Amino acid sequence: MTHPLPPSNSQDAIPAEAEIPTLNAALDASLIPEAVRVALDVREAERAALFSMSNELLDGLRPELDRLTTELVRRSIQGLWEKRSEKYQNPKG
Repeated sequence: MTHPLPPSNSQDAIPAEAEIPTLNAALDASLIPEAVRVALDVREAERAALFSMSNELLDGLRPELDRLTTELVRRSIQGLWEKRSEKYQNPKG
């Protein structure tokens, strides 16, 4: 069952929830056209390659991220200590 899409400038451009078909059973793989299966396989390969590249980049950056995090924590603690020291050197009233 298919519903024709109304023109995009129409107020009814988005179909009502009841008009949107849902899958309630698994589709037999033989019913999926070969072109669709190939396109889905290509999309999955692209996704896998992207996530693999992301993991490689993060692994390569990990030492630098660790160094920057350590430096940030040290500077933050040093700044906190300096502010506390000022408070004790210049007590108010």
